[in-house]
Amino acid sequence: NDIVKEYRDKNLLLTNEIVVSKLELKVKGETVEGYSIEHIRKLKENAKIGSAIIFAEMLTYFQKYDKSFSKRMFAEINYDYIMSFVTTQLDVAREGGPRKKGGISVNVRSMRTILNSAITDGVGCPETYPFSNIYGVKSKIFCITKELKSKPRKRSIPKNYLKQLYDHEFSNKALQRSKAYFFFSFFCGGVNFIDMSKLKITDIKKGFDTKDNPMEYFTFYRNLFQ
Repeated sequence: NDIVKEYRDKNLLLTNEIVVSKLELKVKGETVEGYSIEHIRKLKENAKIGSAIIFAEMLTYFQKYDKSFSKRMFAEINYDYIMSFVTTQLDVAREGGPRKKGGISVNVRSMRTILNSAITDGVGCPETYPFSNIYGVKSKIFCITKELKSKPRKRSIPKNYLKQLYDHEFSNKALQRSKAYFFFSFFCGGVNFIDMSKLKITDIKKGFDTKDNPMEYFTFYRNLFQ
């Protein structure tokens, strides 16, 4: 009866399978805010400070958007809730002006991670999960790449700035290495740093260019798990 009442009060789809699942599951009264705070704490404990900052920022934006966010249960974070959050963030009349789609996308992806983690831990609500049908068929799916698709302006570094950096001699060894890594990648057509870190001296081969001049080159396989 409690399960039926909860779903009726929140106007959620209720099936026999959901009732059976809820009866077998030990339900915890976990709020999204409380779970997120704990998630951030664990990230800090594991020295994942960058990730902790991203999730803390997500939490701040949802708290500003929803004054009752501290009371929100996982079942309430559904398609309509996420769509409303995004629409509000994009609203030109919003205090401080509209936000960029890229920043909003980071917040929504962070929330998706929280929802997935909570479901894995047995405290989330797969029935209202808004981002895919992975936990059951939904009538509405929030597609992040579709709803928050953006075309950021491509930035380039002026050639004279690159020349100044190339000619500059740093006294700090860390900066010397950073400069060397940057220009190595630059002159090699944009080798990313993960692939660069796996290169060895033995990867350098000798050969000839198109004009039959002796040359040295290297080949490598892209890392598939970046």
